[in-house]
Amino acid sequence: MSRVFIIDDRSLKIDLYCHIFAQVGAEVFFTENAYRFVRYAQELHPDLYLINADMRNTNAEKLIEYMHKHALSELAPLIITSKRTPKFLDKGISHHIKDKNITTELPELAQTYCRGGYQYDVLLLEKEPQMPLIPTVDTQKDWSCFKVYDPQGARSFLQKNQSRIIAVHCPTVQFQNMKKTLPIDNVVHVENVAYLNNLVSFIK
Repeated sequence: MSRVFIIDDRSLKIDLYCHIFAQVGAEVFFTENAYRFVRYAQELHPDLYLINADMRNTNAEKLIEYMHKHALSELAPLIITSKRTPKFLDKGISHHIKDKNITTELPELAQTYCRGGYQYDVLLLEKEPQMPLIPTVDTQKDWSCFKVYDPQGARSFLQKNQSRIIAVHCPTVQFQNMKKTLPIDNVVHVENVAYLNNLVSFIK
């Protein structure tokens, strides 16, 4: 059974999270306390972290920095939720969901990371999430794309799912280093949507 570890100080969200993850047979662990979160993360070995970036008594950015420093983020992808887009999306976060989109976006992530068994046309690793290659993936009707913001999300995706193309959107000088963070060799560098469209058309 997959495990999800959540830190959120909004008790009203518990039932929503439990409902979403119950659909994929995942076990949910919940806390409002940052100390307990980092203390039990290693013991639980979750398949997914979910962090509310708007907590009143916890600085989410510092919490995430601590997790990276102590290798806790190597256990599972980090999903953050917030009312607005935070400024630290490039700090090793796999996904960001605005609060208003939780019910529409979180189920796909739950299915992909907790249940798995899905195949996408493209797994896209965005090195610079503030300047995405595809701002709205849903507009691409003729091919499917799973987008992540950090290598941990990509690695976790590949453990349970498949993709015809693994693409990295980043500055050219950074591509080789980004490629080394992924567990497979057939990774391509993409700089624009047109090139990615051509790649997908070639394999279909």
